[in-house]
Amino acid sequence: MATKTFEELKQLAIQIRDEKTNKQNTATRIGTQMLEHLEKLEQDYYDKTTINNRTSEYNVSINHPTSGISGGNKYDLTSAIGQVPAELRTAGLTVSF
Repeated sequence: MATKTFEELKQLAIQIRDEKTNKQNTATRIGTQMLEHLEKLEQDYYDKTTINNRTSEYNVSINHPTSGISGGNKYDLTSAIGQVPAELRTAGLTVSF
């Protein structure tokens, strides 16, 4: 089953909500839509977990070349760590800059 973007899932949720008013919803239709939503969330969680577990080094200069001191590519320790996404900040992560 193809995954949908969150925007597409929101539109489907709105469509289901609006169809309830017109009595067009069936248990099969709602169940199918719900499964699509859950599969998307599961895939997103898996993707994020896999990426986070594989990341052992984060190079701030490469990922944020213009976010350093004076909008450049120079960082001090505090500003470099501040650029690391929160979900990647785990024990053992090597931050270079």
